[in-house]
Amino acid sequence: MRRLRAEGIPARLSHHAGTFPHNYVSYWASREEDRLGLDAPAGSILVPISSEIAAEMDREVLSLLASALRRAVEVAIEVAEGSARVHLDSLPP
Repeated sequence: MRRLRAEGIPARLSHHAGTFPHNYVSYWASREEDRLGLDAPAGSILVPISSEIAAEMDREVLSLLASALRRAVEVAIEVAEGSARVHLDSLPP
């Protein structure tokens, strides 16, 4: 989240897996990690709707510009890749 905030993108940690799709993905990732004998971090990213789409809705919703959403996902992937590299480098040959 530090990287996201450094980019000016609002972010916060949530310990709530969200509704059905997020619960399912979290459960599936955890199950596959156990099945494959992996010890790797897993998680999901919940992003708001784009401001461009929200502007067309008849109610107010949390939103971010599409460009900010794209950058948020790029940063999350960069951080995850770095974490995976550190994790893989720590494994025995």
